[in-house]
Amino acid sequence: MEKNYYFVLEPGGSEDGPYMLGEIGRRLASGLVSSQASLCRAGETTWLPIDTPIFVEVFSRLPPPLPPRAGTGTLPGGAPIIDAPSVEVPQTTLALRSEPAALAPPARPRKVPRALIIGGAATLAVGAAAMVALLALRGSGDGPQIKDAMVRVSTATGTGAGFFIEGPDQFAYVATANHLVDRGDRVLIERDVELTDKKHFVEAYPETEIVASDPDADLAIIRIKNVDGKRFERLPLAKEPVKDAKIFSYGYPGSSLAKRAGLVSKDGKILSIVMFPAYDDRYARVLRENAVDGLLISTDVEPGMSGGPTCNEAGQVVGVNVTKDRAHVGQNGAVSVVALKQLLARAKPASQQIELDPKEVVALLEKIEREYLLLPVDERAKVRETDFVAASDLPKLRRFVGEIRREERNTETAFNKLQLSGQAALGIFFARLPGKLLETYRSPSTKGPLAKCELANQRLAGFLGDLEDRSLQQRTQPKLDTCDDLAVRPLAWDLAAATVQWDGSEKDYAITKLDRMDDEGRTYRASVRISGATNLVEIWIGIEQGQPRLKLFDTTENLYAIASPRNVPATALQGTWTMKRPRVTDEIDKQAEIESDEELSISIGDERRVSIRHVINQRYFVAGKKNLPFKCNHKTTIESGLLQSFVGTMENGVVVALPEKPAEAIGADAAACASSHRPDRIIAAKLVGQQLFLYRTDGTAYPETLQFAKATTP
Repeated sequence: MEKNYYFVLEPGGSEDGPYMLGEIGRRLASGLVSSQASLCRAGETTWLPIDTPIFVEVFSRLPPPLPPRAGTGTLPGGAPIIDAPSVEVPQTTLALRSEPAALAPPARPRKVPRALIIGGAATLAVGAAAMVALLALRGSGDGPQIKDAMVRVSTATGTGAGFFIEGPDQFAYVATANHLVDRGDRVLIERDVELTDKKHFVEAYPETEIVASDPDADLAIIRIKNVDGKRFERLPLAKEPVKDAKIFSYGYPGSSLAKRAGLVSKDGKILSIVMFPAYDDRYARVLRENAVDGLLISTDVEPGMSGGPTCNEAGQVVGVNVTKDRAHVGQNGAVSVVALKQLLARAKPASQQIELDPKEVVALLEKIEREYLLLPVDERAKVRETDFVAASDLPKLRRFVGEIRREERNTETAFNKLQLSGQAALGIFFARLPGKLLETYRSPSTKGPLAKCELANQRLAGFLGDLEDRSLQQRTQPKLDTCDDLAVRPLAWDLAAATVQWDGSEKDYAITKLDRMDDEGRTYRASVRISGATNLVEIWIGIEQGQPRLKLFDTTENLYAIASPRNVPATALQGTWTMKRPRVTDEIDKQAEIESDEELSISIGDERRVSIRHVINQRYFVAGKKNLPFKCNHKTTIESGLLQSFVGTMENGVVVALPEKPAEAIGADAAACASSHRPDRIIAAKLVGQQLFLYRTDGTAYPETLQFAKATTP
């Protein structure tokens, strides 16, 4: 049976419904639905204004709705159903909402909650083949009707299953798989409601929050805000699973909100009770062995069944479906109810207000440093960013990563009135952040897997380019951008380090001020005194699942680390800075050795105008068995170098400067032998701890990073 779904939320939070499209159109015409409302295809998160031409045309073609008829059915809460003629709508399913829509608690037990988005349905019979997967799913005997406890869990990136359970308070709680909801996207809970054999509608709940999650066990618990849990069938949890017991696994295989695959039950038995490893899906590796209570089951768990329940014959939950257990050669698995109970115990009632304590902020910063920042570069990708970074920042982080990856491929981009490569421009941009420049993202342990992934995708793209089926190419294209996911965790590390202005050494933290920045107590701004820093550091904290998490982005998706005040005195940068490179084999000419030293002389004038004199001295030596003199000067040594002058400004502790005049060749052999260093088109300089970091580029690649020490006075 094919169904069309329409969801409506009135401007004031109407308690009436559900409505089919005709009734929505009538209410729009009569002013009961705001003309500022927006429409959305069900399951999507992009909303279009209701005055979009395609929607105007749809509503203009609607016939007058039929008057209400008694006896056509009622909502679970008792509200009457209003019939209206169905209309063929372009682009299938639509949803309607008004902005903004305030959430309110249920008004009366017999009414639908005001925050509830309710849908009417027009039904259409289909062939018997489509009915095979649609079952009357019930528990045995007097047990719960499992189909009434099942929900779809949808985000912008996918759909899976979930089920209602008893929570810590009167509100509705859903258990599901963590991988469905761990990307920080908005979570939509949908529940099919069957009025008669041929009449259905869907209740959709967009106002949700994750109250507890366990990435190792791949479990999450979601609260539907301000909706009473007694409205729904809730599945009881078994005391513990029993080996060889008969089971039923539930879910929506192949489910999507467009195709509307139905709820399916598969029977089987518990093969064995095991311990699953904690697994990192992004990098396809085991993090810890024997970490999670699990079940090996005989039922075939398909995509779309993740997060659904596996129940015993009494209708009690014994496990939560996962796709395949990688530790046991891809057998079907479910996370044990034992792990679910442990997670449920961590869920706090909605009424329990979290007032952030300064000690909790210090504990978070110390944990970030101890378990995250101090790790060697090669081990940093083993720590999930969700352990420290606010989940609400993750969509912003992924968009940020996508922008960086696209910019890296640009051969030319405008920056400070210069034409630089995308990599050069990005490097100077990131040089404005506190700390070291993309230390993790630019490391070989990150770039290696990225390059391997990109090569594999290029081969796949080449293969698809030879196909005549363009629709197949279009369906496969989103899979070609998966390499960006490998960059999220390294960049999260680099941005976290910049946010706390970490310079590579252990720190002490003290909170001097803690401000709550919203009425709900979800966002705080802490003024932090960090040992070694010359000023207080502003750090933003988000409260999620009752725990503090580090925020990287503000509401406009700008990095807090860029704007965070750094009161670096001009005298700290002024003076002479030096660095030396020891004598080593030349990377280009293996028959020669090179040593070099560099000197920066920095002066800062009025309005933070900065002048920099940069001297590079290079000395080459003949090496190897041939011991032949150099061709340019016919000697066994070369003395050459470069003198560069730059002017720029200092902003928030960082100097960005451009050449004041063309570079000059220096050294005894400058006339005969050119320096191997190409003149720099742009540089940036800043203090990291007691060292001055210089970032320089000729405009074609990521800047080279050099560390200078303050010259000592003789």
